[in-house]
Amino acid sequence: MKTICCVSDCHLGYMHRQKKERLEDYEKAFTEAVEKALKYEPCLIIFGGDLTEHTRPDPRSLKILIKTLMSAAEKAKVVVCVGNHEIEGNIRTAYTPMFSELHGNIHVLTADNPHVYLDVGDVKVGVHGFQFLRGKEAAEEALKKVSSEVRKASSEKEKNILCIHQAVEKYLNPFEVSIKALNEASGKYDLILVGHVHKHQRIGEISVPAYYIGSTERVSFNEAENPAGFLVFRDGVFDKPEYVEVTSSSMRRISRDLGTKTADEINQEIKKTIEENKDVKCLQITVEAEIAGDQFEIIHDWETRYPGYKVLSVNVVPRINNKAISIEKAEIDERLFDEYFGKKDLAARKDLKDLCLKFYEQYGRINP
Repeated sequence: MKTICCVSDCHLGYMHRQKKERLEDYEKAFTEAVEKALKYEPCLIIFGGDLTEHTRPDPRSLKILIKTLMSAAEKAKVVVCVGNHEIEGNIRTAYTPMFSELHGNIHVLTADNPHVYLDVGDVKVGVHGFQFLRGKEAAEEALKKVSSEVRKASSEKEKNILCIHQAVEKYLNPFEVSIKALNEASGKYDLILVGHVHKHQRIGEISVPAYYIGSTERVSFNEAENPAGFLVFRDGVFDKPEYVEVTSSSMRRISRDLGTKTADEINQEIKKTIEENKDVKCLQITVEAEIAGDQFEIIHDWETRYPGYKVLSVNVVPRINNKAISIEKAEIDERLFDEYFGKKDLAARKDLKDLCLKFYEQYGRINP
């Protein structure tokens, strides 16, 4: 058997933090992953789901996806799993199953078509699975049914691979597939591939080689430390895959406790941190501080001040000291709105100030 490559969770069409600049990152990562995979001259490329972010992809993303799939199908057999981002309600509302009509080498796993048998050189490979199913009962029932229909390989000339896009117990909560259910099914398979969790890792509790494939680009700052890439299996050896990284936008998140600081001191600390991390394209800064003085002086428009970042997220979390807090009745009137709008450089927006004052008078004032 030649090489098998596995690509998953590409999320074409995703606007991270509503930034159009990030759209290109997902496109580049996806096309680079497939281009690099093809250089291994694979006999089979398996896509683990969530190739697109939306059930109805934008035309640009759909064009890139179709063009890339057809290019891959010219050089290798292709199997596609349907992820949760690609399915809306019933499977018939997803575009993904239609990809099998594009090329004779493209096959899509669904509840109606859960088994694909392919002649790969002198080896017969069965790829089995189903589209994403929400809920433990539905997913485990489908897993049990599909696995019961699989004939266990009788020789080295036969291989069976399970490919699903589900949350597995201990790796994501809530989950749809328990370790017990996956182990019960594992006897039929030589390899288990799972999409959905974006961090590539081995699912060590399973008796056969089982892996989360990982993603080609990060979709949140929670994934800042994750590598981005795809899996390569050589010569039918499934317990020692190669993880190939692809180019992704550099991402970093920084959390700091500043203690007690004035708003100006907090602003200076944030500015310094931003200046020290200009090598990063996506930066998240979270600072916690006990704010001494006027909180209105804290800067919030860092993105406009530093346009060189694709994503710049700054969050200041006020901390209240341990002293007793006394609450006094405060009168909110037009002068307070004037002060606030002045400090936010919005003094000219009398229309907006008047609207805020109107809403306060209508909904916020507590009558004695």
